[in-house]
Amino acid sequence: MISAFRRYLDSWVARAFFLIMVLAFIFWGVGDVARLIRTTTWAAKVGGQTIEGFQLDDAYRRELAQVTRNLPAGQEPTQEMRDAAAREALQQLITQAALSEELQRLRSWPRTRRCASRCSPCPRSRGRTGSSIAIPSWRGCGTAT
Repeated sequence: MISAFRRYLDSWVARAFFLIMVLAFIFWGVGDVARLIRTTTWAAKVGGQTIEGFQLDDAYRRELAQVTRNLPAGQEPTQEMRDAAAREALQQLITQAALSEELQRLRSWPRTRRCASRCSPCPRSRGRTGSSIAIPSWRGCGTAT
């Protein structure tokens, strides 16, 4: 019986069959891996930032742990509690990303000579030392340039 199998393995039909199997593995097996590389895993996008799935998962686990600590000993959180924890975790991540975007935008506010010429001391704005603070004249004092 084994000798019959060996005889069939030496034929071109068996070799063609194995070649087709190898090619199918290359195209379908490697194709699936290539598709996984190109897929997006983000949970939300805020401005230019993306919130990845693993970040949401970490925030969800922290939130769920907090909810579980507030429950009586031995009690598991309900599905509604889990859903609320997921929504809260996503909202926290979105808020952090939005604040980060706004902070980045404010830091890149142009500090040019032209901008500095528009800033003037506002009599209604006083610093800690009592001196007036220079703010843009089109905001805060009610006067426009």
